[in-house]
Amino acid sequence: MHLETAQDIEHANVTEAQLREAFRDDKGRGEYIILDRGERKRGRGTEYYIQAGGEFDDRYILHHREGDKEHHFHADGKYTKAQVEQAFVWYLQNDGRWRTEFPWVKVEVKPWWKFW
Repeated sequence: MHLETAQDIEHANVTEAQLREAFRDDKGRGEYIILDRGERKRGRGTEYYIQAGGEFDDRYILHHREGDKEHHFHADGKYTKAQVEQAFVWYLQNDGRWRTEFPWVKVEVKPWWKFW
């Protein structure tokens, strides 16, 4: 799996230790972190991933996508860094708890003209 963060932490075949280190490095991680099941080149990767947004110990949002916009979900609520880190570790380990421990809701994408 490939790990990428807002502030250039990147690992092509991330280990659990590297993943946990990225969560400890608030400055290096920045405001987002993505764990992608495939090769990823800065902003371009597969559409199979888990991602989180948030900084420091503030509340985080959590998303996952499985192939296309019809399979894009967010966890209802905001979570601590520790909760999000655990979800990422489960995802890395192919442990299904990342699916069951959060209340996933389908992301409804609105056409651009419906934003005003």
